[in-house]
Amino acid sequence: MTPEFLKTVADSAGRVADTFQSLPFRADRPYDPRPVATVAAEELAVLCAVVAARCRRS
Repeated sequence: MTPEFLKTVADSAGRVADTFQSLPFRADRPYDPRPVATVAAEELAVLCAVVAARCRRS
C-alpha cells in the first residue's frame, strides 16, 4: 500500500469520526443516524474509487 492510499483511508475515517463527534449524545431521545449515514455513503464512494484505481494499476 502506498502512502497516498493510506492517507486517503485515514482522511476518510477522520471525516466519519468528525461527523460522529459533531453530533450531541442525548439519552432522552433516539439517535438520528442520517448525518452519519450520509457521510459514510460519501466516504464509501471515495474508498471504492481509490481501491478501483489501485486495482487498475496492478
